[in-house]
Amino acid sequence: MSKKIIAIIFIVLFSVTLWVFISLSGDYFYNVNLPITFSDIPEGYAVSNTSDEEISISLKGQGWQLAQMTFGSNPEFTIEVADDPGTHEVTIRNALEKNRWLSSTVQINEFSPAKIKYIVEELDEKRVPVEPNVDLEFKNGFGLISELKVEPDSVSVRGPKSLVEEIESVKTNYKNYTAVDKSIIENILLEEIDKIIFSETDRVTIKFDVQKIVDKEFQNIPVEVKNIPPSKDLIVYPEQVNVILRGGINVLGTLDKSKIKVLVNFNQAIRDTIGYLVPEVEVPDFTTFVGSDPDRLEYIIHQL
Repeated sequence: MSKKIIAIIFIVLFSVTLWVFISLSGDYFYNVNLPITFSDIPEGYAVSNTSDEEISISLKGQGWQLAQMTFGSNPEFTIEVADDPGTHEVTIRNALEKNRWLSSTVQINEFSPAKIKYIVEELDEKRVPVEPNVDLEFKNGFGLISELKVEPDSVSVRGPKSLVEEIESVKTNYKNYTAVDKSIIENILLEEIDKIIFSETDRVTIKFDVQKIVDKEFQNIPVEVKNIPPSKDLIVYPEQVNVILRGGINVLGTLDKSKIKVLVNFNQAIRDTIGYLVPEVEVPDFTTFVGSDPDRLEYIIHQL
């Protein structure tokens, strides 16, 4: 029984192979789009402003020849670059000799475009800042308690001078962070720029700190009076207030209350028409002022 199965399998495989061979022996038409690459670029120069990025070629030949040329490979159409800088134009038909992978047994019916224009110009390099291209969505009850840092915060870009001059910054690849409830440190690639290379690195490190967000009251913060003229004095009551801040649990837990400033300006009292002053509260970065107790101050202006 097993010998019969093996024989059947052999016959099937032989038949399929024979069918494929006979099929590929016939003539076929095949259209292929090939990316254009440039070779023999003079040292210190680069190619820019190409009129087309790819070429479309219509081929005719035996199936097995076409398959051998295209399948399992990534063919490109190569153009040899002129030695002198400036604008150049090459006829595709004249560039066929450089592309020897196009077998002489395959007929080229047509190609589009018929000509390619390009510019040869000097290479240039400069350093530009990196901009993080990220969206942050925090888990309920959590929030950002630091700046979003990028390391390194700048990179060197190298390429055709006219293109380099236009670059003011580079971005990271887009990243969306959702339901974030912890600090993040992650490597992320820079967004590619056509005909531009990154001389040192093509990736950076994204860092930001996330903590659970809570409220905390800081008691007995002194009220500071600003801009008192020499002949005057301003007495406020009470002289100390309690301040409620919102921020990361660890940040608020270690925050020195001297970093919180409660301020009133003498000019507020001069312009006052309602009988009390509302203090201005300055808080550290990545904390939010929630409220103060009391939230208004009585005052007396003294003539010295």
